[in-house]
Order: sequence, then C-alpha cells, then structure tokens
Amino acid sequence: MADRSLTADEIGVLESRGCQAEDWSRVTVAREFTPGDSFRQVRFSGSVKLGVYGRAFRHEGGFTMPSGISHSVLHEVSVGNDCRIHRAQIARADIGDNVILEEIGELSRLGDSPFANALPVHVLTEDGARSLLLWRRLSSQLAHFLCHFKNHPAALAVEETVRRDAERLRLERSVVSSGCQIRRTGILRNVWLGEGVLATGAAVLENCYVESSSNVPVRIGEGVSAQDCVFLSGAQVNDWARLRYCLVGEGAQLGDGFTSRHSLFFANANFARGEAESVMAGPYSTSTHKATLVLTCQCLFITFGSGANASNHHFKLGPRHGGVLRRGVRCGSGSYLFWPSDIGAFTTVVGRHADRLDTANFPFSLLIGGKGDLSILVPGVNLFTAGLFRDAMKWRERDRRGNLERPRDLVNPAILSPYVIQDMEAGMELLRRAAAMGADLRHGGAVIPAGRFDPALKLYETALLFWLGEVLLTHAREAVRGGLPALGDIAELIRKISAASPDPTTRKWRDWGGMLLPGAEAEAFLVDAEAGKLAELDILENRLTGIHKEYGRFELAWAVWRWLRGYGEPSPEKLFMFMDKWRRAVDFRHQCFLKDAAKEFSPEAMLGFGLEEDRRQAFRRVRGTLAEHPLAVQAEAERSRLLALAERAR
Repeated sequence: MADRSLTADEIGVLESRGCQAEDWSRVTVAREFTPGDSFRQVRFSGSVKLGVYGRAFRHEGGFTMPSGISHSVLHEVSVGNDCRIHRAQIARADIGDNVILEEIGELSRLGDSPFANALPVHVLTEDGARSLLLWRRLSSQLAHFLCHFKNHPAALAVEETVRRDAERLRLERSVVSSGCQIRRTGILRNVWLGEGVLATGAAVLENCYVESSSNVPVRIGEGVSAQDCVFLSGAQVNDWARLRYCLVGEGAQLGDGFTSRHSLFFANANFARGEAESVMAGPYSTSTHKATLVLTCQCLFITFGSGANASNHHFKLGPRHGGVLRRGVRCGSGSYLFWPSDIGAFTTVVGRHADRLDTANFPFSLLIGGKGDLSILVPGVNLFTAGLFRDAMKWRERDRRGNLERPRDLVNPAILSPYVIQDMEAGMELLRRAAAMGADLRHGGAVIPAGRFDPALKLYETALLFWLGEVLLTHAREAVRGGLPALGDIAELIRKISAASPDPTTRKWRDWGGMLLPGAEAEAFLVDAEAGKLAELDILENRLTGIHKEYGRFELAWAVWRWLRGYGEPSPEKLFMFMDKWRRAVDFRHQCFLKDAAKEFSPEAMLGFGLEEDRRQAFRRVRGTLAEHPLAVQAEAERSRLLALAERAR
C-alpha cells in the first residue's frame, strides 16, 4: 500500500492544516496519495503508513462524511484506503480499508498476548478443575468434548492444537480489518477485529478477538465492557453488558445489563438482564429476565424463567460443584436447583429443589418442588404438548446464522431421537420394576408417585412407537424415490439396513453441544484424536461435520435394530399391526396437542378481556379461535403429512 515518502510540498500542506510529526521521513504513503482536505490536526509519531482517501461515507442520518484523518494521534500505525479517523488516539495498530474510527479514547496494543486465545475458561466448576481453552475456532461440540474429557489424552492433544494456533496471533499490533465502523468507544486495547465489526458507544474492549464477516457482522453496543473475550460472526452484545473470560458464539445475543464471567454462549443463545458464571450455554439457550442467576452448569435449548436460580452452595472444599441441564429443559419462574444435579431432557422445573437430583432417565417430565426437601417427578407429561411442538418449530425458524457459509456450531434440534429414546427406555424399565412393587419410586433424589407409573409408561411407549414409525416411513419413502411406501418397501428397508450394519443399540448416543452422535462415532473420534490424526484444524472440524451430516443414516440404523428387538423379523402381519398402531399414535399426539392448546382458549384464559363488552366476544376478536391459530394449522398439516406417508402401508 505505502511505497513512497512524502514530498516537501505535501509536508507543507499537512503542516498548514495543523498536522505534526516527530519525523516526517517515517511517514510513508501510497503512490496516489494526496493530502487535499482529508487531514487536519493530526500528530504522527513512529512509523506510519497511509493510503488514499477520496471516498465519502453516508451516515445513517442521511448526510455524508469525508474520508481522511482529523484531530487524532497516530503512533506506529498503518491505515488502509478510504478510511475515516476522527478524534482518535491510536498506537500500534494495523487498520484495513474503508474503516470508520470516530471518537476513540484509545486504540492500542500492549505486549503480544494472542487476543484471548488459549486463555483458560472455568466452566462447570468455578475452581477451574474442568476449564477449557478459549479459542477463535471453538464450537459447542468441541467445548463439550474438551470439558467432559478433561485430562484425557485425546483432549490434551486437541488443546495442544489450540495453543499452536494461538501462537500465530502473537502480533505486534492490534488489527482493525476492512469495513469496521467503530464510534464513540472508550478503550480498544489489544484487539483483533474482523471484517465489518460495528461498535457504537462501547466502554471497553480489552484483549478481545472478534471474528466477523461483512455479511454477518458482530455488533457491539452502548456501555459494553468486554475483557478477555472471543466474539464469533453474528454475535450481538448491547446495552451495558459486562463480560470477562467469555465466548459469544455465532448469532448469540447478550444485553440489557447482563453480566457474566468464565462462560461460553453458543449459536443463537439469548441472555439478558441476569447473571451467569462458569456456564456452558449451548445452542438456543435463553435467559432474559432480571434476578436470574445461573452458575456452573451446562445447558442447551433451555429457557430460564424470571428469578430462576441454578447454583452451587457446597463450599466444603471450595466452589467445585456443577450441574447438567439436558436439552430442552425449562426452569420456571422462581425455580431453584442445587448442584450437582443432572436433569433429564425436556423437563420442566418448577419450585425449589434443595437436594441433588438425577432425573436423566426420565425425559419430558415435570419436576415439582414440594415441602422441605421433597421433589416430585411426573414422567412423560411434556410429551405431545403444544409448548414442545412450538419449540420444535421455533428452533428451526430462529437461526440467526443464515448468511454464514459454514456455521461452526453443528445443531440438531430433534425432539425425539435415539439420544432421548435410550434414556426413556431406561426410565420405562425402572417404572415397570417399581409397579411390580406397588409403592412410590424414589430415584435420583426425587419421588415418582405410584399413580403416575401407568400414564408415564403409556406416554413413553406411544412416543417410541411414533418415532419408530416416522423414521421407517420417511426413509422408506426416500428408498422408493419419493413415492408412498408399501409394507413390502418397509420390510425391505429393515432387512437391507440390518444386513449392512451391526446392532448399534448396545452403545449409548451422545449429545455433544447440540450435535447428536452414536457412541461408536464418539469413541472413534477419541481414538483418532489421541493418535494425533485430528491435529490439523480443518481435519478435526471436517470430522465433526461429517458425523453431523450422517445423523439420518445413524438414526435409521438404530431405529431398524430397535424395531427388530421389539418385533422380530418383519412380516406383512407384524408390519400391518405396527402401522395400525402408528396411525393411532399420530392421532393421539394430535389430540394431546389440541387438548393442551385449548387451555389458551378456555374461560380462564379470557380473564382480562371484556371490561367494556362481552368477554368471549372481546377475546375472540383479539385471539381468534384455536382452529385459526398458526400453530394449530401447522399441527394439522403435520398430522396430514404423517398419515399420508402410511397411505399405502395397509
């Protein structure tokens, strides 16, 4: 960019406009450089390189602003073409093309730290025993792996890869890449800013790496203070958020005074107003209320209500306890969980729970805090609810990473999958044993009333039947190239898949930060990582992506062998009976949805309407009827789609 020294005439023009330099010979410029009106009241020191400045920027208010440098101090800086720098103090920085820096208190570089990369983040326990390394290429899958295989040779090998990559970022200067727009920011110290970063009114960005792209920029707003943090493309942090030792992932949003330390927020997470410490928040985790405190836990697809508290009160040997909230958990307003605990997938937690809980074998449950230390578990009641159906729809529709060419976090939002089915079946076995005893079941710190055994077994069995039929019919339709499969097509599919693969149902499925994978694939990943076969970053990421893309194949193999275990070799009679039960399961699911959704149109839901006219009339004018609701329309369409799959399977 800069390949010549300033001429005597150019120096004279600059000095006439109030510019100064310790040594003009150390200021070099692009060949086409002309001072024009682009420079006023600028002080240069050290080695400074300048580009060409002829562009005018259009302000969002409608007026234009010229490029150039004014009322600023530049020390050891290179500035690209068509930049606008106004009232900024800059030392030791490389600035790309088309950058706007206005009213910057300080942009500088001290030392050669790799911009927060390879810093330890104390997740799941505050004492750091399960810490992992902050990294610009950290995904939710890799974070899960590094945390839960802490000190395993495979994890140590991956950590070494992280450290090698971090060493490449020991640069002498801060970096502001092309297209960044930074306005009214206090301190930018030791920062690496990717393309198109938009920051307005931030207080402090110190020792931060901001990966960004022009089509999916990172946005940082008023009053934000971030130290020792990594931001990934599409992240948004606004309104006085306070962060330290954090990763803000792709499409994640933090704001409204939210505070956090030593936490990771992955794809599409949304946290506001509350506090998080040592949290590994997987994709679609949400907490947007004041007085919500989340400490030392792992969660994903979760919702925290107002005043929810998940924390650690065992300090005999320090803050060493953490908890796991499996995918889809909902913590109601005012709920409290005591660590360590392991809460089953898609469980709703209400009330206070003062004892450690292990409900992993009972997904889709209601966990109720009772009197004293008693926790009541009602298994299966969250299956086939309107809320669960809505979650399934919204997770697919609310991905803020649409413009990313290759999203880093691999997200599988499946509700029913081998991962939850295996836990469900373990719970069913416990319920059957307890039913033979005829007494309440005490398990994992909770009590399941005996009267809930039969309803839970019916719900779990229906869910298993529903999932098996949907998987087999969907893949059978693909096998007949989009046509409707007959019983013979399903039988052929079962025989073909069972002959091609060994029984995979003996190994447990895993949920690695939102990516579902069979146990065999997880074990193979461990072996190859330990052997050094995944030392290259691209190879490691491609391996995880490949497993994620093969989910459908893995799911089908598991479903086929589970069908064989339950029904034996396929025959027309067995398949006819199975499909007849499956159709009833589809209808049962739909009726459960309608019954649950109808509560929102009951007389109790109409309270608050009718102050000036008939309550029912006022409610319906605003809310309409259940049949008109978009979710009910979607549910009916889903029912019709599923039943159409089985049209020929009679």
